[in-house]
Amino acid sequence: MPAILTCRFPETDLLHGAAQALIEAEQTRLPDLSGITVLLPNMHAAPALARALGQAAGLPTLLLPTLTTLPQLAKLASLPQPTVSDSERQSLLYGALRARKWFRDATLLWPLTGELLKLFDDLTLNQIRLPDSHDDFLRQLETAYAATAGASLQFEARLAHELWHALRHDLGARLDAASTYALQLGQLAQGAAAPLYGLGLTDLAPIEHDFLIAYAERARVTLFASGTLAQDTSSSGALLQAAWGGQDSENPVPLYERAAALRATVPASPIADKLKLFGAQSLEEEALAAATQVRLWLTEGKRDIAIVAQDRLAARRLRALLERHAIYVKDETGWTFSTTAASALIMRWLDLVADDFYYQDLLDFLKSPLVLSQMPREERREAVSALELLIREHNVVSRLAHYLDLVRSNDALACVPLLEALHAARAGWQTRRAQPLRDWLKLLTNTLSQLGMLEPLARDLAGGQLLDMLAHTERELETASEMFRFAEWRHWLNQCFERATFLDTGIDSTIVFTHLPATRLRTFDATLLLGCDARHLPSPPAATVFFNQSVRASLKLPTWRDAWLIEQSDVAGLLARSGAVLATWQAFQQSEPNLLSPLFELLETCHRQAYHLNLRDTRLRALLCNAPLASDLALTPPAPRLTAATIPQEISASAYGSLMTCPYQYFARHVLRLNELDDVQLTLEKRDLGTLVHRILHKFHHEHPTLADETDAHWEAKLHEIGQHVFAPLLRINYLSRAWLSAWEKLIPAYVAWQRSHEARGWQWHSGEARERLLLPLENGAFLTLKGTLDRLDEGGNGRTVIDYKMKSKATLKKQLLSPGEDVQLPVYALLSGDRTTAAAYLSLDRASVEAVTLEGDINALAVDVAQRLQALFDDLHTGAGLPAQGTEAACAQCEMEGVCRRGYWNT
Repeated sequence: MPAILTCRFPETDLLHGAAQALIEAEQTRLPDLSGITVLLPNMHAAPALARALGQAAGLPTLLLPTLTTLPQLAKLASLPQPTVSDSERQSLLYGALRARKWFRDATLLWPLTGELLKLFDDLTLNQIRLPDSHDDFLRQLETAYAATAGASLQFEARLAHELWHALRHDLGARLDAASTYALQLGQLAQGAAAPLYGLGLTDLAPIEHDFLIAYAERARVTLFASGTLAQDTSSSGALLQAAWGGQDSENPVPLYERAAALRATVPASPIADKLKLFGAQSLEEEALAAATQVRLWLTEGKRDIAIVAQDRLAARRLRALLERHAIYVKDETGWTFSTTAASALIMRWLDLVADDFYYQDLLDFLKSPLVLSQMPREERREAVSALELLIREHNVVSRLAHYLDLVRSNDALACVPLLEALHAARAGWQTRRAQPLRDWLKLLTNTLSQLGMLEPLARDLAGGQLLDMLAHTERELETASEMFRFAEWRHWLNQCFERATFLDTGIDSTIVFTHLPATRLRTFDATLLLGCDARHLPSPPAATVFFNQSVRASLKLPTWRDAWLIEQSDVAGLLARSGAVLATWQAFQQSEPNLLSPLFELLETCHRQAYHLNLRDTRLRALLCNAPLASDLALTPPAPRLTAATIPQEISASAYGSLMTCPYQYFARHVLRLNELDDVQLTLEKRDLGTLVHRILHKFHHEHPTLADETDAHWEAKLHEIGQHVFAPLLRINYLSRAWLSAWEKLIPAYVAWQRSHEARGWQWHSGEARERLLLPLENGAFLTLKGTLDRLDEGGNGRTVIDYKMKSKATLKKQLLSPGEDVQLPVYALLSGDRTTAAAYLSLDRASVEAVTLEGDINALAVDVAQRLQALFDDLHTGAGLPAQGTEAACAQCEMEGVCRRGYWNT
């Protein structure tokens, strides 16, 4: 067997040692090294190696060798055999799996094809061929599982074996990506002529290792590598060996003994000033600690900073906190397209097509600035807003035809072009006939063009890359003929968005988000390991349906243990090449302890036993608690102040109540105008019943101000009739609304009886749903308009009474009125109704009971007090008073603005 020369260097000297050795070996070629090739684990290491070669050569000019990776090198070889794309291969495998009808749930087929293709590629890269006989393969699995073949094992063997051979048959002479890679490497090895060097190649597949051996038969091959933990003689290496070594032997040495031996050979800690651990109490605190540490490193002059993001959710939050301080991070890992707005918009269109333009999906889609970009922006925005108000007001749930009828019947003609554009774009999707994947993609592209989305998507960084991915996939599928229904294609497209990644190329920074394999051979001034809990480091094994770890080992496929050792090596190398390291994790999640990664748990335990020092970052903890560095990121109860231009000039009775409940709630609802729009009713709630009862009673009393002329049965029949009419639209949408109609009908006899007694006391209905306004003067000369809609105003011999209908119990309403002036609704209505008002009451309509709850005391005096308090509050706003978030727990529990004030995150 030809010899491959392997040269080992300490991890900290690997790059420069390899550069020096290469220069010495190629002295006769200097200054032109372009005839040789150096293989790297990733191209991120190329600039550092280029600098090291320049320093080792010591020449003013140096022509660098070809710096590349094995996959990039393989692409230089051209093969005569035709190839098949992964996309087409997946469609063929899906077709084979679907034809066998082994699974009832069709949504499982795409994930299964992805897993099977990964398994088949592993078999190819590891030079493993399944037996031609199904029985032979079954016996092999029985041995690996150490079990007698039952139904599940027989099915697993049949599925993997049959589909492996079926796919090979369908491909014919065409080569898949893994086979192409193997043959390309073989061709390059056959033509080897120049020296080949490899640097830091730690996880070679068998076909890659065989390529190096074949290459070495014709030209010199030299590999540069760092030693194993056992071979590392540095003090840091001795610590890592003590912490992580000795676990696989038959008689492992206890950790405390290894720690004692370490202390004897390395008296002082080699990492106490270098590595720190930080256990956060929450995701927010982890991101805050990480952002604080990055800012500290920058103030210390550290330039090259790596953020190794094991937890992508924490990485998102960290990125937001850093960008708040104009610290931008270059992202080397990327994000799946499924996390981008561009893919969400495309999937939203497919939701519309599938669900007959459900109103929420429709409104979300139309509110995107990327949709119908050919229309003037302001015109489109106003049309969408008008459409939303109409949909919510008239309770239209779905169907384009219904929306078009709605806008035309309400003369909202500005909305028509929006809906007609959607109608035209939908035309191609209505047949839903089965067709090849490429035809579905072409239809999608045509639709995006019709909806004016192509150009704005192309201008968007993520959108442009997504369109390129779709176009590339469409070209790959040009020869694919397998037919797919809409639902199957939709699942496939979603899988594509989950697999493919978007890379933000718009930021160039010396601070980088990266992953462990990409740190190989690279040196950093500081490294932040984010999300180092036991769930993320080591990376969990992928959930697999086929072949557990013992079976993979028996088949000589890579196992999770192999990946774990590689990650351990990567962490060791990163610790050696970084100036400072902070590893963070969430010590608690959902009030439960969350364990630190076993790598760092073992390291810290060994370090504490050897040196009686722990590695927890107490300095960073103190900074987060006390230092002003972090205080600007802390969350405190908000109390915004308004400028004169932003102070509202009018206020309703309900808004006044909101101001009394919590000033910040009033700010969010009525200054920022974030109060929720009425929702489209799919099912009724009790508050919706109240709205309908208001309509019924207003219509009834407007047509029949008094009950004197007819019997109770007559008026009960009238109320039944009006109720049926008011409820009819909702009953057409949802039959279950009949339960609320029944609840109203149970109230009718009690209501008629109460109305009779009310009239007997001298009161008569005067008006209802009256919209009233009152100007209140302020100290600065301005006026505040107080407004409200009075449910009902009755007249009698002593004056007027204001009545407000409530679908609440009498006890609840009495409790609500216990503290005069706290509940402002009735005093405001009394104020708006005029001087003749002598009483105000809530009318409780609850179950089968109807009773009045009267506001006690002098109603006019209370109304004046409430008005004066409102004037004083607005005078304070004009002089700079804040609107603090200070609602009670009960009020906050019912408040929809919690996400704005973020009460759960206050540092109080």
